[in-house]
Amino acid sequence: MARLYQDGFELNSATAPLNSYDTFTASTVGTTYVRSDTYAMRVSSLTSATPQGAVKKFLGTAGNGPYFFRVYIYIVTLPSANNTIMAISGSSTLGGSVRASIALSSTGTLILFAGTSTGTQIGSASSAINDSNWHMLELKSDTTEASGSRVIEGRLDGSVFATSSAQAQSTTLAVEVGGNLGSETQTTGEWWFDDLALNDNTGSAQTSYPGSGKIIHVSPNAAGDANGFLVQVGGTAGSTNNYTRVDEITPDDATSYNASAVLNAQDLFKVGSSGVGASDTVNTVLVGFRIANITGASATTAIEAQIEKTSAGTIQSGSSVLPDTTSWNTNGPAVPRNYSLVTYTDPDGAAWTSTTLGTMQIGYEITATATDAIGVTTIWGSIDYTPSATTTTSTSSSTSTSTSTSISSTSSSTSTSQSTSTSQSSTSSSVSTTQSTSTSISSTSSSTSTTQSTSTSQSSTSSSISTTQSTSTSISSTSSSISTTQSTSTSVSSTSSSTSTTQSTSTSASSTSVSTTQSFTTSTSSTSQSSTSSSQSTSTSQSSTSSSTSTTQSTSTSASSTSTSVSTSTSTSQSSTSQSTSTSHSTSTSQSSTSTSTSQSTSTSQSSTSTSVSTSTSQSSTSSSTSVSTSVSTSTSVSMSSTSTSTTTIAGTDSGFKPRGDGYTPRRSPYYHVNRPLPGNARRRFI
Repeated sequence: MARLYQDGFELNSATAPLNSYDTFTASTVGTTYVRSDTYAMRVSSLTSATPQGAVKKFLGTAGNGPYFFRVYIYIVTLPSANNTIMAISGSSTLGGSVRASIALSSTGTLILFAGTSTGTQIGSASSAINDSNWHMLELKSDTTEASGSRVIEGRLDGSVFATSSAQAQSTTLAVEVGGNLGSETQTTGEWWFDDLALNDNTGSAQTSYPGSGKIIHVSPNAAGDANGFLVQVGGTAGSTNNYTRVDEITPDDATSYNASAVLNAQDLFKVGSSGVGASDTVNTVLVGFRIANITGASATTAIEAQIEKTSAGTIQSGSSVLPDTTSWNTNGPAVPRNYSLVTYTDPDGAAWTSTTLGTMQIGYEITATATDAIGVTTIWGSIDYTPSATTTTSTSSSTSTSTSTSISSTSSSTSTSQSTSTSQSSTSSSVSTTQSTSTSISSTSSSTSTTQSTSTSQSSTSSSISTTQSTSTSISSTSSSISTTQSTSTSVSSTSSSTSTTQSTSTSASSTSVSTTQSFTTSTSSTSQSSTSSSQSTSTSQSSTSSSTSTTQSTSTSASSTSTSVSTSTSTSQSSTSQSTSTSHSTSTSQSSTSTSTSQSTSTSQSSTSTSVSTSTSQSSTSSSTSVSTSVSTSTSVSMSSTSTSTTTIAGTDSGFKPRGDGYTPRRSPYYHVNRPLPGNARRRFI
């Protein structure tokens, strides 16, 4: 037989045996929490030590099995302690002779027991199921083996959570669902049951666990191929309207029915839509009815349920049933009141489909006759189907920001130093250091700062240091930083120190930022004199021009003098142009002088270019030009194809001539004379 019983509480009745259960105590049928179709069974308002629920006796005599019992549960409120909610038993009495059971704990887990929750626990508890979802519970009992080798097993959502093959339970004949089935002394809890099914291992289909399934009912909605029952009570008059007397959800018994005592009298009805999808799997189709003898009990008159695949198609019939009573009974007068017609395929042997469920007809026929008519008050089709797997599309969006330090950077440094001197034993040293760091996004940023320092002393060492730092961060902008350092000193063996620091930071669009700092220092026979100025400007804009220029000027006519300028420019850009220019102008009257320019460029960029330029030219002098360009990644930049340019120029002005370094000897200025001042209207000329 395989499928012994199935039910989704779709008769909407808590009355036994109208609903085909042998016992239905204290529980109700409702629509608040339903897994399939319209109705489900509710357990609530427990009474201490009193079982509540339903018992379905599926055998007249206890058997060994194996039996596989399924039900779905939805937890609303947990019990206060372990509570027996599902059982296979040896009695039609609720909570009586329980052989194996599943209990619900106060934490929402399931526990398998031999007997009730007061018996022996088998295995470990399951995961918690109080998550506002329906869960499939399955329980197996197999007593085919000798005592001590019998099987009890529990499954949750298709997976075994506890099992034992060393049990000694007795044979079984009923299944139960409810609460306090082990007579637990509890009053707390609410849960719902739906889609109950029971299998054994006989036959060729549904011979093990029922597995996933939904149970729905279909009822007559139109006349079918036959309208032969001529005794009509209630409903709409006429045999073509026989369906109106048997289409109610909850049977109304004698209020409306069709009856006949004529052999082979037959009614067939079309049914409403099942709602089963084209890709769903139909497991079983059962036909149930509620019947009685009308005029008197008869042990002769018999009736059978029928199903037809489509109009004028093949008809499949169930086993004959003898009501033998004037009381209305569901499926039969005595236990077990199982369905008399169970199909796994359509009458032609093909799998049931959503199409054939839509064309099928259900009905009944008199198969044996006597004087007592048989009436039918309700008929329905019970369908167990498994919905097709649904596809869930999950979209995940993530944003990742990476930081890189100096990839594929290009650093170029050029230093130009020009000095003209007429002196003896003097040393003129000019050092320019430019540091450029850029990280930007298609930006144009220009910052300009000017620092001018002039010192005059005797017997001195004149040192002028100018530091300009420009930092810009912008979008769709151009970043340009120009630093000019010019120093002039006239001193002998003294120490004069002038320091100027200008820092410009801009984050801008359509703006111009200009910062100017000037400092002047004059000293005579000083040991150490320093002047320090700092300027910082910040602007915020887009598509902007931000300009910062720093100029330090120092002029010296000395012996053993040192002039030093340091310029630092920092810009942050991506796909940008960052330009930093530092110009140092030094004039000294000396011979055998040394002019040194050092430029250092540090950039943190991706595909960036840093350029520092230093040029040195002198007449009757020793000119030394040193250019140092270093690319050091010390900061984090996000940059693409950025260009950072740093230029340092040291230029000088004096009388006389200077070599060009290419073999060419320029002519002497007509006004040139050693130690002779130029006339007031004379102009110095450079080749």
